[in-house]
Amino acid sequence: MDRDHYASTEYNIPLIENRADPYICKHEDGTYYFTASVLEYDRIILRKAATISGLKCAEEKTLWVRHDSGPMSCHIWAPEIHYISGAWYIYFAAGEKDDIWKIRPYVLVNRGDPMEDEWEELGQMKAAETPEPDKFSFQDFSLDMTVFPYREKWYCVWAEKVNIGKKISNLYIAEMEAPDRLLTAQVLLSAPDYDWERRGFWVNEGAAVLERDGRLFLTYSASSTGADYCMGMLRLRRGGNPLDPADWSKSREPVVKTDVEKGIFGPGHNSFVKSEDGLTDIMVFHARQYDEILGDPLYDENRHAYTLPVEWDENEEPVFHFRKNRRPNILMMVVDHQAFYGHSRVKTPYFDRLKAEGVFFEHAYCSSPLSMPSRKTMMTGLYPHHHGQTDNSFETPWDSHETYVDVLKEAGYRNYYFGKWHACAGKPSDLGCLGVSYPDYSNPYHQPEYEEYRKRKELPPARMRVEMNMCEKGWIDDVKEGDLYDFPGDLTNEALSGILEGPKECHEAYYVADMACRQLEELKREEAPFMMRVDFWGPHQPYSPTEEFAALYPPESIEEYPSFFDDLAGKPRSYLFDTGRETSRDRELIRPNPMEWSRWQMLLSRCYGQITMVDEAVGSVIEKLRELQMDENTLIIWTADHGDALACHGGHFDKAFYLPEEVLRIPLAMACPGVLPKNRICRELVTNCDLAPTIVSAAGSAFRSPVDGEDILRLFTEQRPGWRTALLAETYGHLAPWRAEAVVWQQYKYVDNHGDAEELYDLEADPYELHNLAKEKEYQALLMKMRMKRMELKPHIYKI
Repeated sequence: MDRDHYASTEYNIPLIENRADPYICKHEDGTYYFTASVLEYDRIILRKAATISGLKCAEEKTLWVRHDSGPMSCHIWAPEIHYISGAWYIYFAAGEKDDIWKIRPYVLVNRGDPMEDEWEELGQMKAAETPEPDKFSFQDFSLDMTVFPYREKWYCVWAEKVNIGKKISNLYIAEMEAPDRLLTAQVLLSAPDYDWERRGFWVNEGAAVLERDGRLFLTYSASSTGADYCMGMLRLRRGGNPLDPADWSKSREPVVKTDVEKGIFGPGHNSFVKSEDGLTDIMVFHARQYDEILGDPLYDENRHAYTLPVEWDENEEPVFHFRKNRRPNILMMVVDHQAFYGHSRVKTPYFDRLKAEGVFFEHAYCSSPLSMPSRKTMMTGLYPHHHGQTDNSFETPWDSHETYVDVLKEAGYRNYYFGKWHACAGKPSDLGCLGVSYPDYSNPYHQPEYEEYRKRKELPPARMRVEMNMCEKGWIDDVKEGDLYDFPGDLTNEALSGILEGPKECHEAYYVADMACRQLEELKREEAPFMMRVDFWGPHQPYSPTEEFAALYPPESIEEYPSFFDDLAGKPRSYLFDTGRETSRDRELIRPNPMEWSRWQMLLSRCYGQITMVDEAVGSVIEKLRELQMDENTLIIWTADHGDALACHGGHFDKAFYLPEEVLRIPLAMACPGVLPKNRICRELVTNCDLAPTIVSAAGSAFRSPVDGEDILRLFTEQRPGWRTALLAETYGHLAPWRAEAVVWQQYKYVDNHGDAEELYDLEADPYELHNLAKEKEYQALLMKMRMKRMELKPHIYKI
């Protein structure tokens, strides 16, 4: 196999291509820094990211460039970055243009930001001077210097060729006096004693130190730099002296070597770093994907950086096995119509756990506060004005635009979809998804799969005891308070509220979760990566929590919602639209709201209870993923299609086509070990347009045509991702025609209601949007700026 003909395997997918001698440093603040030898051997580079995998796409900055002549003018090799006593140091090897093999170790220092501040040359590493000068260190070909602390002392290990007889490269160790000076004379640590260390050249080099529970292990590279390159290991006896060769023992066989079947050739020159959670040691090494090299292997550019997690045997010795670098599985859970913004008292322990294990996006918006437009956005990465599904009153074709399912299918993923669809015509199986889902909105309680689930679980039929009927007059008029209701309609979207009779498992959310969990058990045995979408009908009405969850929110404890008595002064006519049985007349909201607050408290109690119940059902899918130990290689996304207007702005029961934060803001949390940081709050503006491009990016692919969304992962893998500063949401009406766009920029929000009053709010000063600033004189300059931003995000002239 050569550079043009080699086998790609799941084991030889690089972390970073064309970077040899890789070194990763994890700083005290959890930030990762990466440096390595570049192809030209002419400079020192550095990358920075919040995660190890984030280094793959991180911006690479040149910190230092070789001299034109003299020392440090040729063969800039094997840089390592270390943080010592409040300053950054880079150790590297370099030769001279006029004597290219006059390789010696050199030191740079930076006392500020390693990516931004200046690096100072400290010159060649200095040998010990007392009690008498060390006349042997750094006298000949010397390279691959590493430093490490052990028992409150710092030590230095490097490779150096002896300058008499056959030139062989040995490993030496010394204690350090300062970051650029040795305290003691060199001690011979290891020489190439075994045949596997003498192939091509007699070499021990590229040392890396791993400490565990007070024990030291030192890996090193051996033989020439082609396919014979491999790694050996030394171990220091517990309590031993690093400067006493007798306290070290050496493995008789290489611990890492070429594996033809896995497509990894010449692995070597490694470093060690801790994982994001600090629990796992990661080996970072370089290797090629082929063995036939034209010319000197030293100048073959295709040495790539790889990682593997260190395992530990029963004797607490490190073990190094090549692992499959599988593309991540993707698990996306979508709940429907969640009261989120302004409802912080709601308990969501499972969602909160995911936030702690990953990133919570504090400013996440839907593209449109309506199921079908928003759901098609999540499939395509496009705004409704581009994908054409602008409201719920009609269906666009399922194949009208490329979806993430199409992209992932071509990338070798198996796609699954369980639960609610309601995105456009057809259903997920038309796109090639496996799983169980139904056309349009549908009613899960009428499906044969639900009946099979109910019988398997020995559950009674689902039914709720109605406490309130908020359906528009003329729709379900025969259902009264106190009735038992068994969800007889074709759709399960009734504006009812009450208590679910029987066990919680009767609820559709547990049925959907059960299907997903059972499929995960099957997928545990599969090799191919998967994308699983799990969509729930709740917590959309009907609000029907069991008594267990309703009891978490005693109605009398629920305080009046801040905008409940909003008189809607200065608001557009869209805020007057309402269909609540007790709150509207001729589809117009009655003001002041005629329904007593005690009844609203009952509604909110059941709404909140259902959110917490659905949270538990969704959480059970993630729990199953953890139980099957599949979470370490899975990107988990948890979100909602849109919000809920319950009790806001004069006391609405449901959303319509007004655009307050309550209907636009959505919960969004994502976790992916090794890719996304943990327990992070992201305050950038994100939209559910971003979900599809994020999914395909995680799979290592991309849409063929431009999309409106951005890859969210860039926020954590690129140093300067150039993220959006303004965000768009839009509506085309619901149950009545209406056109409006909302723009969020900084703390301000602007709404362009076509043919009606404009809206302008300062969300920091007025989070519930009670004071429309659009007509106030001092805000006219800002209003003009927001109009321009709206024009930039969506020009007036467009096609649907």
